[in-house]
Amino acid sequence: MIIKKKYTIRHKILKGLQEDLLLHDPHGYMEEEAATSTQLAKLSGLTNGEIYSQIDFLISIEEIGRIEIDFSDKFYITTKGTIAYYNKKYIEQGRVESFSWFKEWAALISVIIAILVSITSILTYLETKKNSDSIEVLNKHLKGCTITTNKNNN
Repeated sequence: MIIKKKYTIRHKILKGLQEDLLLHDPHGYMEEEAATSTQLAKLSGLTNGEIYSQIDFLISIEEIGRIEIDFSDKFYITTKGTIAYYNKKYIEQGRVESFSWFKEWAALISVIIAILVSITSILTYLETKKNSDSIEVLNKHLKGCTITTNKNNN
């Protein structure tokens, strides 16, 4: 199933920060646990552009945090972010959205097929009615004719 890129990016950011957290003492200083965007790019396999396309969203819902150290932004995963990562929150959201998209297209195609079947049925009915009327006219014409037989006894 195809999942929108924003969902996979969000999941990879959380994964990178979670793996970074596991490399450090969870009771250490925030400066040690936090990762720069360059470190996060290496950990997650994403580009800085991909990271920055979703990082503000993740910060706004408090799944990751940002601190500034020596005029440089560093990022860390929150408890809420850890839960989202292990629950595969964004993978599931992406699947649900993809499935919804598929259902919408399937419904649209079903409606189009139903319309085409209806049009075909109406055209078939009209053609049958036309043929039936022609047969009726021929029957009336044939009833009015007398059949003569030529009996030639030689």
